[in-house]
Amino acid sequence: MAGVDVTIIPYKTTPDLANAVLRGDVDVAFEYFVGFQSSITNDQMTVLATTGRERASNLPNTPTVVESGLPSYEVTSWNGLAVPTGTPADIVATLNHAVEDALKSPEVQKFSIAAGMDARGMSPDDLRKRIQADVAKWAQVSRRPHREAVDQCGTVKLTAWVKCGRAVEVVWSFCSLLVQEQPSDG
Repeated sequence: MAGVDVTIIPYKTTPDLANAVLRGDVDVAFEYFVGFQSSITNDQMTVLATTGRERASNLPNTPTVVESGLPSYEVTSWNGLAVPTGTPADIVATLNHAVEDALKSPEVQKFSIAAGMDARGMSPDDLRKRIQADVAKWAQVSRRPHREAVDQCGTVKLTAWVKCGRAVEVVWSFCSLLVQEQPSDG
């Protein structure tokens, strides 16, 4: 997708990845904002781009990967609330309304924005469609040869391949970040 020759280096934990970036063991990393938040706010890392379709509300001056030149690139993750099959529709509707109301609360919005999340609800039918679309998207990627799959995910060295493989595990959206170590003044 980007025509970049990459080496994928999976890390077991976000702290391991953050330390690898800060030590200079890797050139660039994909991760959720909150995982690198302290390093970013302390100017130890620079956010190069976010991976959602639109700019992140907590990083309005940071371009998206699309704005940076990869027009079809979008990788986000989300969380959903599920109930057992056969749950009465009125209970599903009550839960859905309660979750949507909670997600709209000022406290949840403030927390979510600070953590780089877009907290919003969706209807059960919209969630079902999102799951189906993501399963189809990532199934297509997983069937490709590794190099093609890396290009489709748009990864540029590191853990994004692992993230791509887990896209369906996770109704608010997170923006992943493309970051690199901030050069030191010394």
